[in-house]
Amino acid sequence: MTNKLGPIALVAATCLSAPAAAQSGIALYEDNCAACHGGYEMGDDRVAPPIFAVQGHYLSAYPDKTTFTKAIVAWAKDPSLARARMPGAIRRFGLMPAVELSDEDAAKIAEFIYDGQFDRPGWYADHYRQEHGKAPK
Repeated sequence: MTNKLGPIALVAATCLSAPAAAQSGIALYEDNCAACHGGYEMGDDRVAPPIFAVQGHYLSAYPDKTTFTKAIVAWAKDPSLARARMPGAIRRFGLMPAVELSDEDAAKIAEFIYDGQFDRPGWYADHYRQEHGKAPK
């Protein structure tokens, strides 16, 4: 099922039903991440992998919230090839620049990503199979 309203509407809809503590994570994501990671399109104009793909790759390596959050925070603040969970994305988009955030704000974003219920567009399953030889989880 794809989100026909797009990523901003998804974030806004999630924000309306989210607990107050999580709202700051949503707002921080929107302000710092959504411009690059928010879209669902697959075209050549993408500048970064969509957030649902980031979430899936990190969940497969860090299934509990604490290690997931620490890994996302470490990556966002200091991206490196050694810690890369998505080498195909780095080949396509290059290494992400560091995001200047406090550890607290980065953790709020990471928790939002961990808890997020992001729709996956129809093209994603085929793309994932081509890249990884198996269906996404």
